[in-house]
Amino acid sequence: MPNWHRRSILATGAALSTTGALASISATTEEAALDTSSGPTSTGDPDGWSSAWGNAANSNYLPLEDEFPEPETVAWRYKLPSMRTWHDGTVAAVDGRIYLLTNYERTDERIGGLFQSYETELHAIDADDGELDWQAAVEATGRPTVADGMVYVNGRDSVTAYDAADGSVRWERKLDTVEWITNPTAADGTLYVVAGEALYALDGDDGSIQWRREQVTVRAADDTDESVSTSFATELVAVVDGTVYAITTPCPEDSPGAVALEDGVAALDATTGDTEWAVAPEGGVSTSLVASEAFVFGMRVVDMHGGPLLDPDTGDVVQQETQTTVAATPDARVTVPFPGSSDISVYPSDDGERWTAPDASEPLIAGDTLIAFRDGSVVGFDLETGAVTWQWEGGPSSTRTLVAVDENTLYAGFDDGIVALRPSDDENEGDECGEDDEDEGDENDGDECGEDDEDEGDENDGDEGDEDDTDSDCPREGAGSARADQ
Repeated sequence: MPNWHRRSILATGAALSTTGALASISATTEEAALDTSSGPTSTGDPDGWSSAWGNAANSNYLPLEDEFPEPETVAWRYKLPSMRTWHDGTVAAVDGRIYLLTNYERTDERIGGLFQSYETELHAIDADDGELDWQAAVEATGRPTVADGMVYVNGRDSVTAYDAADGSVRWERKLDTVEWITNPTAADGTLYVVAGEALYALDGDDGSIQWRREQVTVRAADDTDESVSTSFATELVAVVDGTVYAITTPCPEDSPGAVALEDGVAALDATTGDTEWAVAPEGGVSTSLVASEAFVFGMRVVDMHGGPLLDPDTGDVVQQETQTTVAATPDARVTVPFPGSSDISVYPSDDGERWTAPDASEPLIAGDTLIAFRDGSVVGFDLETGAVTWQWEGGPSSTRTLVAVDENTLYAGFDDGIVALRPSDDENEGDECGEDDEDEGDENDGDECGEDDEDEGDENDGDEGDEDDTDSDCPREGAGSARADQ
């Protein structure tokens, strides 16, 4: 059950009369085949930073009409309740709320010794003042995805949708696996996840299965044109312009009667699940898919940095990169030597001159501005030229990562919470350093300016893709390869 902040109850009490019935809704088996007469034509992202990677393309990019304004003040600071932790990149910022997942590690003494268990909560924070709107216990260790008034989280064998307004459960969809499922990718009213080495498209409204693919025929990215039927890796997928990009599993050399291929990338129609292309580049692709209208990038499995740039229409290898792509717009691609490292490079899509930002790290893009950390400061670079448009040194010294952005606020993470950085002339500046509500039992009221509260201690039939009739040429790796943070 969600734990409500008093102000939220007053503000949304009327909504509870209609949403209460929705809390018990769970998806049933599919009633009709999906109408595929028309399909998505764009990424279809909701307004805001809809996932930990910014959008359905995983490109750490928020479109704005102009450059991002210079932050000049700490608008508020949200400190997690005592004994709770969170992981970088577990934040979404949509429609005036910040959503993050927190963990609590508990050690219980039982017969035979000590046992550790983890409890996870989903926190919804008001973006204006940093007050906790609601919190709900969830079964997830991944990252929230927000779209169309719902917050989606992945579990061990299911995907669950929570009402973004109050945290009530809208639906839960069990999938054919006993392991962790990838984080949902949301685009045009549909969620895309990998579970048990199968790729699913779920209806965002009720969780019903629109289509499912268990196998895909992958060709070698060389002159041999050899191909093999294989499954999908438990890695986050990307969606751009009506196409889903997913990583495929390798086919080992000792697979009987099969061609040995490394991990690859498959492109499927987002509406039908039909294959557009599937290729296994030399060196393989293991994780970190980033896509745009101009390219698809996946990190190499061998050395965990660099990887192939693929043509989004054909899957052909455009070039092998030695750096890792971490952000992109339709006009630019941002790279670092390896994940988490410094020294940013920006490559214009029109073959313009590359520019670099030595010692800069943690890049994300808002409008025409690339934002990054450098030498203890938050710096805004002109995305086209690399010129420094602003530099701010006023953040808390414990700030260590940039996690999300909206049209006027930059959200940065520190060890036990989040700070909101925004222009000093913002209309909400007057909320800074205000007195907290005196609510009993509130775990966090929005600790502004660093002043912290004291905390006390079903079967799914669905319409499957058309190309699943053949068995895999490769032995399945097993769902045990699932990564909890995908």
